[in-house]
Amino acid sequence: MLACAFDDVGGRDFDLLLANHFAAEFKTKYKVDALTNKRAFTRLMAECEKLKKLMSANSVALPVNIECFMEDKDVTGKLARADLEEMAAPLLQRVDACMKRLQAAVNFAPEDIFSVEVVGGSTRIPAIKKLALANFGKEASTTLNADEAVARGCALQCAILSPKFMVRDFNITDCQPFAITMHWNKATPDEDNAVEVYPLFHQVPQSKVLTFYKKEAFTLETIYTDGQTIPHPSKVLGRFVVNGVQPQASGENSKVKVKVRVNIHGVFNVSSASMVEKIAPGDDEPMETEDSSTAAETSESSEAAAAPAAESESNPEADKPATEDKPDAASPDSKAKEGEEKSAAPEEKKPRKPKVKTIDLDVVGQTSSLEKSRINTLTEKELQLIANDRLEGERQHAKNAVEEYVYEIRDKLHGDYEQYITEAAKDEFSAILSSTEDWLYDEGEDEKKQVYIDRLTDMKKRGDPVAVRCKEDKTRAESFDQFWKAIIHIQKFIGKFREGDELYNHLTEEEVSKVEKSLAEKQDWYNKQHTACINLKKTDDPPVLTSQIVTEKNALEKAVKSTMTKPKPKVEPPKEEAKPAGDDSQANTNTSNSNDSGDSTANGPTSNGAGDKGTEPTPEAADMEVD
Repeated sequence: MLACAFDDVGGRDFDLLLANHFAAEFKTKYKVDALTNKRAFTRLMAECEKLKKLMSANSVALPVNIECFMEDKDVTGKLARADLEEMAAPLLQRVDACMKRLQAAVNFAPEDIFSVEVVGGSTRIPAIKKLALANFGKEASTTLNADEAVARGCALQCAILSPKFMVRDFNITDCQPFAITMHWNKATPDEDNAVEVYPLFHQVPQSKVLTFYKKEAFTLETIYTDGQTIPHPSKVLGRFVVNGVQPQASGENSKVKVKVRVNIHGVFNVSSASMVEKIAPGDDEPMETEDSSTAAETSESSEAAAAPAAESESNPEADKPATEDKPDAASPDSKAKEGEEKSAAPEEKKPRKPKVKTIDLDVVGQTSSLEKSRINTLTEKELQLIANDRLEGERQHAKNAVEEYVYEIRDKLHGDYEQYITEAAKDEFSAILSSTEDWLYDEGEDEKKQVYIDRLTDMKKRGDPVAVRCKEDKTRAESFDQFWKAIIHIQKFIGKFREGDELYNHLTEEEVSKVEKSLAEKQDWYNKQHTACINLKKTDDPPVLTSQIVTEKNALEKAVKSTMTKPKPKVEPPKEEAKPAGDDSQANTNTSNSNDSGDSTANGPTSNGAGDKGTEPTPEAADMEVD
């Protein structure tokens, strides 16, 4: 999937085109210049945006009507879609050129294109859809929300980059929309001093390392490659000075590596630079002694001995005994012999590889971006503006609270609160509200936050008592009724205990006496407060609040609850006594029952009724004859 953005062309350009057209028309027709009044021009831009959207669905001339536009004048105008397309011809040519550049860059035939999707508010314009059809041979699809597509794409990209969100993996490959070339100062007249670092449509983000051979500091100039149309008056991206470059000890050029990068945001920068310095042998190394060389040879021989061992692991014949031409490494004689041969052999000097070290260089960038100090200053100013906005919001909130209270309490003084305030107090309070309202729209327009808070506090000192009287009058009777019901319920409990009700015969006299005491205290408080509220005038402050009545009721119920809900102790049934082992009462009973019924006992001795154990027949039973 390929995508392109119209170069410096958007819906705002069409809105501005319409606004300038109607501003010139209104100046001629109504003698008002919208370009000199920011508020009027802002309203005109909003109306032109609406007109542009309507033109996308209508080809007939559509009107623009704005009331009280300037100098209390109403203005009106009219424009058709064809007139807009004629005025916007330069803009449409830029859109067409962008589409042609994309088609030439990808080199796709019309049959190779599967679909064409256009997003953005300006894509509603039918002329742009016609350009897409003419360039790509496909009708432009508008399945995505034109206004939300960019915002949704940005949100998805942020979720992909954020470590806090887990989203499905997306393979997004971005490219460089303009080729970038780098120039540097020549060391010799014949030196080629330019290279295209990032060609057109090169994949980004990506870093590259450039190698230079220099003896002194040099400058890198980065520009957009010539022959491109860029949406900026200057082609220069920036100049970067690489300091600290020195020649080698031998006088030859030093090898300098410069790392350049285009990051994920499309910003080019020279991120770092380093110089490779050669170190001559022996400059910073200690002289090798005989012991160190012998150790090196021993190490090399150990590595050489380890190689065949590794090979034998994969060799099928590794388990076979060693041949004669391979001496046993474990034999002391062979070790001594090998040592003599090594000492007799002359030492061979191997050529040493030159060592190098990397030195980081200082890179000073000169770009069109602001300096860090300037950025810090602007950041501090932004934070200060944010703080000012917050303070202004709080000030406006305090001012609006005063205005809202004035309107709210004044309406209630002639409504719900009228019977809870005297006529004299109402007239005085109404006068204060009216003066506050006048003050708000005059000298109190731009006062500080605390001034509004103080005004509101003073008015509430007069209005809150009236609101309390109204609220208490509506809720006090209900709270007294609930308190009285609780008293009656406790009195019934005490009466049943005194009557000896079985439900409460497990309670003690001491426990019930505590309940009676708590009830007497709260009932006395109830009678006193209830009597004080019976003859209370609605314009008087109540002697007790509903919240206090509820609190006292709850305290009484809590004090007696443990006694009134105390469960009766459980009574366990009596345990059955164990029967003696020789008890034959049951057997005698069974025998007598059998004789009475005339049953025969010829089958054997009778059971003694003790279970599965039989008894020996008595002598009387043995002498008895049975017919």
